[in-house]
Amino acid sequence: NTRALIDRTGQSDTNVCHQVLAVLPLNHLAGLLCTCLAPLFTGATVTFVETVSGETILAAMQATHTTILPGVPRLFELFYSKICQQVAAKGWLTRAAVAVLGRLNQTIRTHTTWNPGSIFFRSVHQTFGGSLELSCCGAAPLAVEVERGLERLGFTIIKAYGLTETGIVVVNGLQPDRLGHVGKPLQDIEIHISQPHPSSGEGEICVRGKTLMQGYFRDRVATQAVMRAGWFHTGDLGRCDVEGNLLITGRIKELIVTPGGKKAAPLAVEAYYQGLPGVRELAVVGIPKVAGGGDDIHCAVVLIEAGDRSQQQRELESSIHQRAADVPAFLRIQKVHIVAELPKTSTLKVKRAELRQLLTIAGELPAPLAGTAAELDEIARQTISIVSATSGCPTVRLGSTLQFDLGIDSLGLVELAGKLEQAFGIQLNERHLPTFDTVERLVMAVRAAIDRGDEVVSPEEFDRASTEQIAPPPARRGFWAKVALSGFAVISRLCWRIEVSGIEHVPVTGAFILCPNHESHLDTF
Repeated sequence: NTRALIDRTGQSDTNVCHQVLAVLPLNHLAGLLCTCLAPLFTGATVTFVETVSGETILAAMQATHTTILPGVPRLFELFYSKICQQVAAKGWLTRAAVAVLGRLNQTIRTHTTWNPGSIFFRSVHQTFGGSLELSCCGAAPLAVEVERGLERLGFTIIKAYGLTETGIVVVNGLQPDRLGHVGKPLQDIEIHISQPHPSSGEGEICVRGKTLMQGYFRDRVATQAVMRAGWFHTGDLGRCDVEGNLLITGRIKELIVTPGGKKAAPLAVEAYYQGLPGVRELAVVGIPKVAGGGDDIHCAVVLIEAGDRSQQQRELESSIHQRAADVPAFLRIQKVHIVAELPKTSTLKVKRAELRQLLTIAGELPAPLAGTAAELDEIARQTISIVSATSGCPTVRLGSTLQFDLGIDSLGLVELAGKLEQAFGIQLNERHLPTFDTVERLVMAVRAAIDRGDEVVSPEEFDRASTEQIAPPPARRGFWAKVALSGFAVISRLCWRIEVSGIEHVPVTGAFILCPNHESHLDTF
């Protein structure tokens, strides 16, 4: 298996004395193989650092002119983040040059075997010793944007997948299209996706081959739980592309089951919220709702700098809310916690079970701000009462946020809109409803709708000038379109006794698109 690994990564030339920097613990498979067995097999030199820190690692790389660096995703994320910060500090001209040269280098590497990155970005490579030829990444999935960014800078990253029970089973080679996946199985190893999802092909990764363990020591029950018909069930989620490359998508035990029945992988949620201002790192977990079934998506955040906790909380929630429009409803964060650090393993993977326990013990977020300019009249009191009934939270303030403090998701917003329409005799535009982030703004919108006698507008439209250019009216529907719609309406009422409400929301003229936010066969109609 070691020989196959070395051949796959192109490092089988024993005449070259490679310098390997050991930063991984040897009690883990990746550290044992990549920083001990494989270097001994090829006659390489291994350097061990006394402490694992950014400064120590960079100093060791410069002193030894490291050629191979095995690491974990967090290590490469920190390196890439530091590079991006230094580039951003040098102004727009440097940023533009790095972007252009990076894309040029990516194109050259895709179509040729030449890698001019060390020439284009010489100062960056000198920071890492100037001799780094290969980086090996394992233990957890590496973010595609980090991998792509480092590849454009001229670095080469080989990813591997395996468990202590299986040995390293999958390694991606040096092909140019390796971004995102971890490659194909090594020799004499088979990969099988158990019970794949009909649409995504995602399922549990199972492994069979000569590298499997014989079993857990004196624990037959635990062995039988993972070994079935010769296949080892890893507990990891993944899928294979058309070329047979494996993609890791998460852990089965870490899946978040939303109240609507959707299953969300923490990694998928975190991908939408990378790069938030002032955030060093974040991790999400699912915590059961206080009322009702399913989990709320909680996010633990480590900030770059300490400051006014209340102010930072508000700014953080505002940044997350601004991204909500680009995030699928079932992947949106409902609760935010600011923490000093995230619990991690020795390979810097987040201990999500421990994090979930910490956030559960911590309880609810700090109480929402009570200060508000709105008057608690009958409309405000009635709106708060409806919001409280919808969210299941007995204490609702005007400063409470619908998403973070009250945990109202997309389905909850639809339910909330229906109750407000019925209570006040107004029409709420569901397209604008998610833009009202606090109860206070929702009260203002309801009051404005009652005063105007029409539907609620978005916050941006409160201040929009009346001279705004109005789009031309859409063309009226054709004869056959009317016949088809009328015919379907008659058939549905006679055959299925379907009753329709809310038809007033459908435009009288022009085309329209129905966008359901949950899968259902009824969505066809």
